[in-house]
Amino acid sequence: MLATIAVTVAIYFFGDFKGNGKVKEEAPTEETVSKFDYLLYKETLLQKLEPVKRQVLENLEQNLAKAASEEEKLTVLNQLIAECEQQKLELMATMYSKDIALMKNEADLWDKTGTYFMGLFYNLKEEPAVQTFELEEARICFVKAIELDSTNLEYQVRLGVTYMEDQTQTMQGVQMLLGVVEKDSTHVSANLYLGRFGIISGQFDKAISRLNTVLSADSNNIEAYILMADAQAGKGDKAKAIEYLEKVKTLVPDPEFKANIDAYIEKIKNS
Repeated sequence: MLATIAVTVAIYFFGDFKGNGKVKEEAPTEETVSKFDYLLYKETLLQKLEPVKRQVLENLEQNLAKAASEEEKLTVLNQLIAECEQQKLELMATMYSKDIALMKNEADLWDKTGTYFMGLFYNLKEEPAVQTFELEEARICFVKAIELDSTNLEYQVRLGVTYMEDQTQTMQGVQMLLGVVEKDSTHVSANLYLGRFGIISGQFDKAISRLNTVLSADSNNIEAYILMADAQAGKGDKAKAIEYLEKVKTLVPDPEFKANIDAYIEKIKNS
């Protein structure tokens, strides 16, 4: 994961910013979720499996359908998750996690499942329709978490990020994060993402201010140092940008991570 952060400093670049600035906190309905057909996607994946592996999942699905109690259903769902993870069927595993969240309806489970969906959105190279589905499913999960615990600012940040990652609703996410920092001016996650937005929108001084707030609260925040380097580079201060990246290298011993940071340093030097 750390190597991924270093490789993709470009993860901080959304593209064009649109949106009307109004905050929508209701969960998307099934009708508003993208036209992506999850059941067709699932069936296609199953058909690509070796017959023996496909049969294991089909048997578990049958067991789930026959389960009489919540306890039995939870047991089978966890078995399905483990089997899907073993076969690298990540989206299927996460959908089964959502089934558990639906059954137990606990804020931390909705949050965890939403985080799983965002992980897929960021890390898997899927077609756009699949990524849109993952993003919207994450949004549904975070809205559910907030409904159960409206005081948790981290849930609000995560919901805001799902809007920021949607190129048509970015400003809605920004407004949600600004609402969080109104309640807690030093909130790390909110300031980190607002700093990221500042870089993308060319507001480098504002970004640096946000990121300084993050680093004051968490002096080892790797993402904040990488973003700070981006902001300094955006202002034209290559020396400071490189200084922040050299600091990043001291925080993580991973050789691949360091190699990617070195490549980024060279890119800054030659820009």
